[in-house]
Amino acid sequence: MTILKDFSIRKKKKKKHGRKHLYSNKALDPLIEDHVKKNKREKRRTKKQIKIRRKRIEEKRNKVVQEAISFTKTGLQVDEYSLIASICRDSFYEFVKEFWSVLIPEKPVWNWHIEYLCNELQQAAERVFKGLPKKHDIVVNIPPGTTKSTIMSVMYPAWLWTRMPSIRFIGASHAEKLALDLSMKCRDIIKSDKYRACFPEVILRDDQDTKTKFQNTQGGYRYAIGVEGAVIGMHAHIIVIDDPIDVNAATSSTLLRKVNYWIDSQLSNRKVDKAVSFMILVMQRLHQDDPTSLFLKRKKIKWICLPAEKSEKISPPELVKYYNKLGGGSLDPIRLNHLVLDEEKQKGQYYYSSQFRQDPVPLGGGMFKVSRIKTDIIQSMTKTRSLQFKMFGRVLK
Repeated sequence: MTILKDFSIRKKKKKKHGRKHLYSNKALDPLIEDHVKKNKREKRRTKKQIKIRRKRIEEKRNKVVQEAISFTKTGLQVDEYSLIASICRDSFYEFVKEFWSVLIPEKPVWNWHIEYLCNELQQAAERVFKGLPKKHDIVVNIPPGTTKSTIMSVMYPAWLWTRMPSIRFIGASHAEKLALDLSMKCRDIIKSDKYRACFPEVILRDDQDTKTKFQNTQGGYRYAIGVEGAVIGMHAHIIVIDDPIDVNAATSSTLLRKVNYWIDSQLSNRKVDKAVSFMILVMQRLHQDDPTSLFLKRKKIKWICLPAEKSEKISPPELVKYYNKLGGGSLDPIRLNHLVLDEEKQKGQYYYSSQFRQDPVPLGGGMFKVSRIKTDIIQSMTKTRSLQFKMFGRVLK
């Protein structure tokens, strides 16, 4: 009876005092109180840290704004070029958008792949700025007419100097004329009034200012070269190979071997620091044994393959989402819409599969060679006739 009585009293007390004392234990109470106090202190500390971070971000913003503001006699005036310079240094993609009109009069078509490629190039360059070992070389396979040369060979070297004027850059193409044209366009941006106003620290040397090679006062240069040209004595932090072969070279196995040998044995060795410096190969596929196949045999390679239409060749595979969401199955729904692609397909399977699908096939066809079929038919006919003559001879005997 006493036990039941004590239990009923305890139960009543619990109900009376509520949930707080339901599992009350005098031995555990101090520990629970300490734990609650500790949690409260941690919450207060976290809130304090968030306030400090917000304050720092706000101070940084104010500092950037204050740096971009100059006081004049007429009053408060915002220095527009300082703001543009600050934004463009932080983002290569913003640089491309800002300086597009300096170079190209036509209105740009800003497709998702442009920003993606700009971000990839910036990530690779950031490691060079910090002197860190490269993660990989980069291979980009993309159809013609998708702004690849403007990004890689024209805008990229000009942007690199806004962050590190001492960067040395080599730009190679299948023909010297093309390499010089891309170099000249890059130099036009650097010499433009807008670029000089935004980045006054980048000054070209008067005694080294040609299409082939132009150099700034801080040791950085851009050197243009055609495939199989002389690169002895030149060393670069970044090497860009932009369309190393043309359509004619793709039909010659001898020329393909020469180009691949030149890239592998000569150009690859022209690096300031082999651990840090990296190479970029950008081209549309033209042959199964083109320079892309040479690069893909290496270990440290980031392969970016952007065919004109959605296919299994897309690399990295996660980029398929852009084809589905933004392109309706196409890389660029404006420049590479279905009408344009249908017209390109009429030029033949070999042409379209290589340059637009980024999936080169043998010149005689994707599944088999027509020349081989003819040969096999002739050989089989010859064997059949010889057997017929032998049988006819036996009958006469």
